[in-house]
Amino acid sequence: MPSSPARLLPQLADTAELVVFTKTLPGLRVAVLVPNLKGAERALAAEADVLLVPLSASHAHSLANLRKTPAEVIADFGRIRAAPDAAGASTLLEGEHHRIDVLSAQLEAAGLPYAAIVRPDQLMTDPHLLASGGQVPMQTDDGGTTDVVLLPLLMGGRRPGVRMPLPGVGDRCASVYMFHVTD
Repeated sequence: MPSSPARLLPQLADTAELVVFTKTLPGLRVAVLVPNLKGAERALAAEADVLLVPLSASHAHSLANLRKTPAEVIADFGRIRAAPDAAGASTLLEGEHHRIDVLSAQLEAAGLPYAAIVRPDQLMTDPHLLASGGQVPMQTDDGGTTDVVLLPLLMGGRRPGVRMPLPGVGDRCASVYMFHVTD
C-alpha cells in the first residue's frame, strides 16, 4: 500500500478502502504491493492477505523506483517480514502461501512424489531417494564403492541403474575430448 502522502499520489489515496471492500468478495485473496514498512503496516491494518515486496537486483533501478539500494530493500524486508507477527496477523508475504511442508503434503496426497530442492550433499539422506531406491552403490577406481544418485525417471517401469563404473583419473579423456572437438 502506498506510503506516500495522498497529495503526491492522489490516485492511490483510497487503497485501504479498496482492500477492505475486496475482502468482502467471496474466494478472493487480496495481495498488496508494499514498498516499505509503513506500507506493510497500512496493508495489515486493512487486513490484506498477502504482502508483495518489490526488489530490484539492479542498483540503479532500485534507486530510481524505491529510492533505496538493493541492500537497503533487503534490510527493510526483514522489518516488513516481522510486521505481521508483531500485529498478530495471519497475512503472508508473497511466496509463503506456497510453504514447502503444505505443498509437499498436497502433492503426496495426490500421488505425486515431491521433495524440496536440496544441496547435493543432502541427497544422501533424502527420504524419497532412500525409499525409492534412488541411490545405489557405484564402484570406484580403487575397488571400493560409493553411493550415487540415479536419474529421477522410470523407463519401462524400471529406474535405469549405473551404466558403467566411475572412471579413474585420466580415463576416457581422449574420448571426451574428441566428442567436444567434433561437436
